[in-house]
Amino acid sequence: MSPTARPVPPNPGPDQPRQQYLDTWVIGSPKRNGGGNVEPSGDPLCSRGSTDGILRVAINNINGTTFHQKGFEVAHEIQTIQELGIDIIAMCESNRAWTYKNKQEYERQTHLLWHNTRTVFASCPTGAEGYQPGGNVLNINGPAAGRVKATGTNKWERFCWMELRGQRDEGWVIISAYRVCQEESHRPGALTAYMQQYTAMLSAGITRPNPRQQILDDLLHLITSKREQGFRPILLMDANEDWVTNSHGKNQLADFMAAANLQDAFYERHQQSPPTYTRGNSRLDYILVDPVASPCIRRVGYLGTHEGNFSDHCLEYVDFDMTAFFRGVTFRPASIMSREIILEQADKIESFLSDLRATQNRYKIPERIFRLARRFAMEGPTKSLIAKYNSIDTQLTEMT
Repeated sequence: MSPTARPVPPNPGPDQPRQQYLDTWVIGSPKRNGGGNVEPSGDPLCSRGSTDGILRVAINNINGTTFHQKGFEVAHEIQTIQELGIDIIAMCESNRAWTYKNKQEYERQTHLLWHNTRTVFASCPTGAEGYQPGGNVLNINGPAAGRVKATGTNKWERFCWMELRGQRDEGWVIISAYRVCQEESHRPGALTAYMQQYTAMLSAGITRPNPRQQILDDLLHLITSKREQGFRPILLMDANEDWVTNSHGKNQLADFMAAANLQDAFYERHQQSPPTYTRGNSRLDYILVDPVASPCIRRVGYLGTHEGNFSDHCLEYVDFDMTAFFRGVTFRPASIMSREIILEQADKIESFLSDLRATQNRYKIPERIFRLARRFAMEGPTKSLIAKYNSIDTQLTEMT
């Protein structure tokens, strides 16, 4: 059965299973509070084809990896990536200490399903071996994995990223981030992700740590830096805040989005902010994109909590037009020294024109053109003047 099939049978009886396959479900009680099911919203997920021209990007708070759990030869979330046809996915709150040994085993499992795949892990260094709250896993698989230029994690490993090569002297940086849900006033417990980060920040000399705000400040710094290097951002984040309803009353996420010049892919298309978490009415999970990515979006939506991964969060996905997204074909190596410039890149255009004018002045191109134009008017197109014209034209071509 295709992952897009969405049968809606009657409500099951008490002895009937709620879900038999990853791509099917039955409707239970769609309560938004108290742990009930959250229905899908936005565009329906479509089946994949080998030539569909789609790059499918997703985020899901998986509420703990099934890695190394009894009975799972391959982690359930890895199987879900394949079954839903996802090319790039951020899996937040992996709740695993990503030691070297754990990373190696997880990557071994991904290579059982894909020949070409890369994974980046992030978990706060604490010395733990097994369970550890928080953390991120960012996976890319299939042909798009060949575009990975570099990967990285930040200090305290609250987020991680991949740089992808594109054309026209540009690329993309895909970021996976998990923002803790607690504030200092909530008195978080000693074993929470909040307290891990709080303690690490204190040790680094930050006198009054605020993990929820600090991650936004650090993400803004990363995004600004990567843009300067030619990488436009796609941020996949469990933000633990609904910016549309201002769920936390501080506008932190909305202010961050404005400062980082990021658009909410789902809200831009559907003008809605549905709940994405079974124990609340807020939308917490986001795919935030550089404005240049918006015209590339074909579909965007949230799956229900009864679909895909075992989690209390909805999976969000965006289908990008792959040709428009990379401005080329994923299966063809990108031109690293590409010189093309598009009209939307005002900063690059101005820099290019400034350098071009300086070079032309150095070779006295304007003066030579005016002199040549006067001689053409007086003497006509003689062989000598045509040769001079071609010489100037060749120089101009080499300059651009």
